[in-house]
Amino acid sequence: MSRPVLILLVSALIMLGPFTNNIMVPSLPALATDLRIGFGDAQAILSIFMVGFAAGQLFVGPMSDRFGRKPVLTMSLALFIVASVLCAFAPDLCSLCAARLVQALGASATLSVGRAIVRDSFASDKMAQVYAYVGTALALGPIVGPIFGGVIEITAVWRSVFIFLAAFGCLMLLTIVFLLRETNTNLNRDATRPARRIGNYATLLSTRLYMLRAVQYNLLRRHLRFYVLQRLYPDRLAAGFPRCVRRALRGNGQRLRRRNPGGEPDYPPGRD
Repeated sequence: MSRPVLILLVSALIMLGPFTNNIMVPSLPALATDLRIGFGDAQAILSIFMVGFAAGQLFVGPMSDRFGRKPVLTMSLALFIVASVLCAFAPDLCSLCAARLVQALGASATLSVGRAIVRDSFASDKMAQVYAYVGTALALGPIVGPIFGGVIEITAVWRSVFIFLAAFGCLMLLTIVFLLRETNTNLNRDATRPARRIGNYATLLSTRLYMLRAVQYNLLRRHLRFYVLQRLYPDRLAAGFPRCVRRALRGNGQRLRRRNPGGEPDYPPGRD
């Protein structure tokens, strides 16, 4: 595989997690109506995905060091595809959340293993440039996800979003199986040992700079998601906040409707 194709593949892998989570944002009202749940309950599919996505990376990283990058990516993407199909046919919120958790676990390997592939494949003087491309793809995931989700929501139903994700996962899986070569040539048999993993986690948690960057990144991600939800559903989002915050959010929604009279939402404003 040529280096430009490898960079494109790794960028697509790393973008998969944020893209998968944010693609469901435009479909939340339709999902809530179809499953007969509240809008706040529908947002649980976003939170449960982040939990699984974060938890899965604690395991897939050491597994890729022990067994190789390609086998872990293959198994993870297969799990992602199966879970996406289960999400598409979930009859209720509990089933959907369970399938979303499995979907997140499958997508978790794309971020950590994708970065490991960059480290395996490029020299140190080229690595910074490649990480810049990969970082751009990671930032684009939460941006282009709602765009794709909105187009699918308009042309089909919310369940079609998961069919699209399953098809995209199949494309990624086939690309990895037939084009990607194993990049981890030095397998570490001790990588999955519990003592080794606990020691690595303790080192990370005791590093102040790492914790500071992790908190900063988390706050930025939460701010971006809140901004998207607040612009799309200002009245519904207000229901979960204190009264003063609810009034501010609804006031912003009223200003948006005055700018676009034809964009009046088809749901009544919440109660204080």
